[in-house]
Amino acid sequence: MPTLAVPLYEEKKLDLPGRNPLLPDIYEARNHPKPPLGSQGRCFIIKYDTSRIAMKDMRDFEETLKVPLGQRKELELQGLLELKAGDYLFGRAGLENKDPRGDGTTCWAVGAEQHSEAARDGLDEATDLGLGPKETRTADRVPLEEGAERVGSGRCYNIAMTVELPTGCIAPQASMKPSDKCAKFHKMVRVLSKAIAKMAMEDMELAPEDLKSLIRRRTEMLGLPRVGCHENYAYQTIQCNIAAAQGAASLAEQLALFGEAHFDCKDCPGHTTNMQVASQLPAHWDPGYFHVLGLGIFVALDKHVSFNFQGNRKHGASGPFPPDGETDIPSWAYRFTLISYPPSRMCNQTCRFRIGATPGTVPFYLAPEMQNPEIDPMKVLGTGSANMLRDARHFMDNKSIAEFGAQTVYRLCNWFLKQMPTELGLERHNTDNFFTDLSYLDESGTRVALEPWKWAPPLGGAQEQEFMDRWRRETQEWDEHVEKASMLIPARSLRSVSVSAERTRQSFDHPSGEAGPSSEVSNPPSGTARVTRVNAEAGPSRISPRTRATCWVEIPHPATSHSSAKRPRETEEEAGPVKRRKGGQTLQTGRPRRSARNRPLYGVRFEDGESDGSVEEDLEGYGSGMGGDEVEGEEAERKVSAVKTEPRTFSKAFHTTRHQAPVSSSPLSSYCTLSRR
Repeated sequence: MPTLAVPLYEEKKLDLPGRNPLLPDIYEARNHPKPPLGSQGRCFIIKYDTSRIAMKDMRDFEETLKVPLGQRKELELQGLLELKAGDYLFGRAGLENKDPRGDGTTCWAVGAEQHSEAARDGLDEATDLGLGPKETRTADRVPLEEGAERVGSGRCYNIAMTVELPTGCIAPQASMKPSDKCAKFHKMVRVLSKAIAKMAMEDMELAPEDLKSLIRRRTEMLGLPRVGCHENYAYQTIQCNIAAAQGAASLAEQLALFGEAHFDCKDCPGHTTNMQVASQLPAHWDPGYFHVLGLGIFVALDKHVSFNFQGNRKHGASGPFPPDGETDIPSWAYRFTLISYPPSRMCNQTCRFRIGATPGTVPFYLAPEMQNPEIDPMKVLGTGSANMLRDARHFMDNKSIAEFGAQTVYRLCNWFLKQMPTELGLERHNTDNFFTDLSYLDESGTRVALEPWKWAPPLGGAQEQEFMDRWRRETQEWDEHVEKASMLIPARSLRSVSVSAERTRQSFDHPSGEAGPSSEVSNPPSGTARVTRVNAEAGPSRISPRTRATCWVEIPHPATSHSSAKRPRETEEEAGPVKRRKGGQTLQTGRPRRSARNRPLYGVRFEDGESDGSVEEDLEGYGSGMGGDEVEGEEAERKVSAVKTEPRTFSKAFHTTRHQAPVSSSPLSSYCTLSRR
């Protein structure tokens, strides 16, 4: 049976006159096994002495190198090798090693003709959008710079995700937040990121198969975000380098650090960086050159050319060169390079993703420990507090704790999925599957599937609205039931905030009548609002005064004058805080907290019945875990519940401003002082 002949691998050392002897030797190889089939470019090899002392010498030498500013002929006279379209460069451990199978991919060049017409057109369209029309373009600023986040001090901008180095936090750059001012920038980013990612992935398709496969599997395994387009499994963020064409070839003046020779030490060494050229220059200009300095190689920065290299190596570029003697530089001429790269922290699981918002001010993070399935949460929990998922097993049976845990995680998932853009139209078609796919061991050791949760909130579609209608009906029915039950319980009905407050309001309408519950009145000067402080649980009680929790409500009264002018600060100070007597001591309760911006405020203050101190909790942070059961007045409980579920309901029920109390039909004020045991 005939066999296919395997092409014989060959390699030959290049003769590069004028080359610095400290630069590594370069070999040209034939029939190398790494490039994709059908590759028409050349293949080069650099061999390394990987001993510690040799690598240190190479590093020290590399750190001294600067970007050569000459043009092609001058660079070739220095013994530097130009990589052209389709060329590959590989690295090999061992100066005498001739086996190509273990070679690592160092870099490869992709010419304009190797990119699809659609990719080139898409990049041109995105470039015009980012740099603006040539007719109105200036050398000082372009539209892209109006919203992008600057990297360093030069004209280098991030248009995707950023890495906060001290914290290792990964998140979209700040300009991506919702804002009418940034709407134009957001559309620009969408077009740019898509065009850049499409071309970058055309380059990745030309990478050796082993490198492609490793990077793809790593991205899928870690669930890394895909920037620009879903096909982009290789690059997690994008940087745009913008430099107006100048007579001088150095880019440092405009790009700062990125215009000089530098290392990108925070790139992942297992990946490669992709650089695309989208410059718009006069046709007769020399486009400039990009160098990997420690290897002694360079590529010409012609339009639509791209270069893939390892960012951990020292690299840099020269600016475009106008023809000799030409001083008239058009204002529309720009060097525009687009860099896609993989942050090392993201690829090595040492980052935390800022995922979404919580009811408070602290966002939710996906920590490194959560991303690594090898880590046992039970062994790395950072809290010493008892928690439901771990510790409730001591008083809940297996079914109950498994059911509660699954329902909790479901609600958490639903909370964050509802923060995703509405344009996605995201829907969960079957909530039952979330639960029935989980099983647990009951007390007898039998594996049992969880039952569906009929109150699992759907996501999107008509089902969500139907669910919300059902939820509101059930909530209303329960509230009515609680109110009815409370009316028949003396200990509860006497503590009703609404009843006591209404009695107090009536007492001011009829001063000679019986006020009912005890009250104290703050009498500010004429022309200002009054505040009445009511004990909403006044009446006989068997609870000791030292342990009984008291509930106070402050009720605003309109100013005697109908003027809408602001209350002077001096008048505020004269009014002083409301005071009450307790245990022979006078306690200063203070006025409602006010905002420097005169915005509506609302809040609850709990005063410990066993001490003269007070603890203040602001309902503005309604997600901090304060429960309605801590509020003694039943009506107040309903208001607190409304805050936790619908902030707007609360802001309408409790509303006041810094200088003028509102006239409202509601007997309740904007600020309640409540006590608990």
